[in-house]
Amino acid sequence: MISPTRLLAMARKELLQLRRDTRSLLLAFVLPVFLLIIFGYAISWDVRNIKTAVLDQDRSAASRELIESLQASGYFSVSGFLARSGDIEPLLERGGAQLVLVIPPGF
Repeated sequence: MISPTRLLAMARKELLQLRRDTRSLLLAFVLPVFLLIIFGYAISWDVRNIKTAVLDQDRSAASRELIESLQASGYFSVSGFLARSGDIEPLLERGGAQLVLVIPPGF
């Protein structure tokens, strides 16, 4: 194991060399900050317009209100309405929707 005084001496030597070489200084400090900013703008975890199919088995005013509020949120885009539960799996497999909202009877 390296002694603390030796480690400090090595760190001091490296910092002195970095201070003399401006290109290395830029590479060591400026480039990582620049990359963090660029990648921060490139990556967005905000999910919008999820293709959603709806199976409304209740067909009530409350279920229609729920569907309207989903559409108004901007996070979900209702791509279609299903008539029966057997239509869910084929729709998801062919990519017609990413999400299926099933509203049961008596909602």
